[in-house]
Amino acid sequence: MIRILLALFLALFCGTSFAQDVDTSFVNQDSRASSEAPSQAKAESPKSTPKRSSFYINGGIGLDYSHIYYSQHHYNQKIKYDGGGFGVVSEITMGFLIKGFIAVHGSFEYLSFGGKYDLSHNNETVKFFNDEIDDFAILGGAGVTMFPFTQSSTNFLQSVFFSAKFDLGLIFTSDPLSDDSERSLIHNNYFVFGMDLEAGKDWQISDRFFMGVGLRWQLLGIVSGEDSAGDPKAEQSHNNDHHLVNSIQLMLRFNRK
Repeated sequence: MIRILLALFLALFCGTSFAQDVDTSFVNQDSRASSEAPSQAKAESPKSTPKRSSFYINGGIGLDYSHIYYSQHHYNQKIKYDGGGFGVVSEITMGFLIKGFIAVHGSFEYLSFGGKYDLSHNNETVKFFNDEIDDFAILGGAGVTMFPFTQSSTNFLQSVFFSAKFDLGLIFTSDPLSDDSERSLIHNNYFVFGMDLEAGKDWQISDRFFMGVGLRWQLLGIVSGEDSAGDPKAEQSHNNDHHLVNSIQLMLRFNRK
């Protein structure tokens, strides 16, 4: 899966670069044709942040640190495990940029991370079948990215961006409470939903091509509770309090505006 996403990312990068070369060639032809008007040529700034409406493509790949937390009450028993580890995240976003100010977009994302669990049973640390974290998630989302300082006279501020997005998808998470003599690690898949917030900065490479960095916080809720609807006894005896993934991600981004 990672190889497929990297291939898509590279295809996006190469296609965007080709589009920039084509755009640049037309710009060069236009500048030669307008050589008779030097005052207008001086007034143009090819590195200025675009204020146009256009199709928006953004590809990102980055480093991730995720913390996963699970808490369950079963009658008078309290089971809790948590842990964290490092991983990778990749994302492709497509949408529409309005007047260079706000982009409305959908996205596809892949997240993978590993680490170690700590298990607590009735507030005492215990040994369990498997303490290895080997989790990955496939997410689809929708959100907005804002460039609030496009009219600023300061070049550094012009491509500062803020992004917010809602996510839905599946997470495949290792189960530390499963015992299987034939496999060392068991994965359970659950529905997951959440949101992420990001702030970052782009640098303009050509007329339409930018690259940048962003710092993103992501929170995912895992729907892993047993279905006890309509059974008051079960609802009182078995309750999943929390099952969350909390992540910090450092992203390298390439985008076309």
